[in-house]
Amino acid sequence: MVMIRLLKGGVEVGTILDSISTGSGGTGSYTWAIDPSGSISNDYTVSVQSISQPAITDTSNNYFTLTPAITTHTVTVTSPNGGETWKRGTTHTVTWTYTGSPVSTVKLVLLKAGAEIGTIKDSTSMGSGGTGSFTWPIASSGTTGSDFKLRVESLSQLTINDISNIIFTLTP
Repeated sequence: MVMIRLLKGGVEVGTILDSISTGSGGTGSYTWAIDPSGSISNDYTVSVQSISQPAITDTSNNYFTLTPAITTHTVTVTSPNGGETWKRGTTHTVTWTYTGSPVSTVKLVLLKAGAEIGTIKDSTSMGSGGTGSFTWPIASSGTTGSDFKLRVESLSQLTINDISNIIFTLTP
């Protein structure tokens, strides 16, 4: 049995695992689930030490880096997402899904032939539980056509956004 310890700058800062089998055939391994809230630095090493014979120990030959956890934040338009035909003067629900905790509010933008032509809603809740929606009362007057898309975008993190995959139609 061996113990696995984490060292920072050569000083022990924690125990990764109190006890694990040495392995078999001269090889052992352990998959380490790294705590996402731990310290970041570029001077970490790992030490593996025999529990029954503490003099038998080895430490990483080189430093490795622990970096901040990367949390993926996404938003994906689910409706309208292509092929819909919505009539002006009616009400439809715009929907999206999201991962992570990207933002608390989003903006809904209408595009025609790839160009932004207006804001459907300048600020609405992202939603909860990975889904969001907004009931869109489509104005009875305005541009019609079969080349519309909708964009859902974060108000605070502009890189978090999505556009309908395929065009939809607005009719008179």
